[in-house]
Amino acid sequence: MSEELSEEQLQRMAEKLMAGYRPSSALPGLDAEGRRMAEKLLGRDNTEALQRRGRDGGRFRPKPVTVAYEYWFVDGGSHSMGRWQLARIENGRITNQKACGHNELLADIGRLRLEGQTVREFKIDNRSARPKADGQRKTFVERYGSFKIEGR
Repeated sequence: MSEELSEEQLQRMAEKLMAGYRPSSALPGLDAEGRRMAEKLLGRDNTEALQRRGRDGGRFRPKPVTVAYEYWFVDGGSHSMGRWQLARIENGRITNQKACGHNELLADIGRLRLEGQTVREFKIDNRSARPKADGQRKTFVERYGSFKIEGR
């Protein structure tokens, strides 16, 4: 029963096995670094669509990548001061987010606007993230009314 197969028979068997084979991805053999590079060039959504294309066998139609930046103030509560959050939003998904101080935020916003990026403030509860000083004083006066400190 130990029959040896010829090279031609082995080749035909391999062709029969591989006849219906489709790679699971249109990007076969792509390592983590290659995937990151593809995401930078094509965007995350287009890279995922290209990987799915290999399974479906359909035509790849890249979508334009829309990138915007949003920033907002997060109150730290009674224990700490609040921080600013700056997020990069690519096709509706937050891809990068970082916490920063006020001066660092202003520097980042200036740099991004010089690059031509869209930067907008995200307002929470229809209020500005930074209340105005006179508004704070007015609420204090409304709350406590007028009072005098009498000497001893």
